[in-house]
Amino acid sequence: MLGHHPFSSAFTTAVVLVIACAPSLSDPVHPLECPLSVPDNAARPFAEALRNLPGDYRLIQVSWQPAPPRVGRGYLHLEVPDSLGRQAPCGFGRSKRDLIGWYRPDDSTQIEWRQILESRDPKSPGVVVRGASLRVGQQECVMDGAGDNLQITAVAHQGFWGYWVQDMGIAALMDTVTHRVVPVAAGFFCALREGH
Repeated sequence: MLGHHPFSSAFTTAVVLVIACAPSLSDPVHPLECPLSVPDNAARPFAEALRNLPGDYRLIQVSWQPAPPRVGRGYLHLEVPDSLGRQAPCGFGRSKRDLIGWYRPDDSTQIEWRQILESRDPKSPGVVVRGASLRVGQQECVMDGAGDNLQITAVAHQGFWGYWVQDMGIAALMDTVTHRVVPVAAGFFCALREGH
């Protein structure tokens, strides 16, 4: 997951977080690793195509905002939940889950956040898929939950593609020099099936 979301614990009290100018952390992605264009055999993510998503993937997230561009890489696992796991408590109702899973980032994400992403607990998985929407991180039923929301726009036998937006929960980042609120990270992604 590209954003480390270090401020996403239940103890988060600040709404605005302050950041200073940081050095460029640009991490180039090779065009063949995650091309901007999808393969010729890709289709829209209709229900039939989404049923074939369970499996293991190499997830690559490329940011287009804020500058400089960054790349996040890791391993994504998706599986079909059992009949009891298809619905989860969410506020006063229940939330549908088509798939659940976990995500293991390549970078040195802090331990607490890594435990959330890598959770294999069916009641609180690190990843949830609803239709063509994939959530990596704390689930949206948590009031200050943080994560990345991935929208699947294309599916093929070798993987799936789309765009993503970081969700910082109740937090925001502010640049201490310009005093402007920094836009949330967003970009495109590809999830390439392992073994293809």
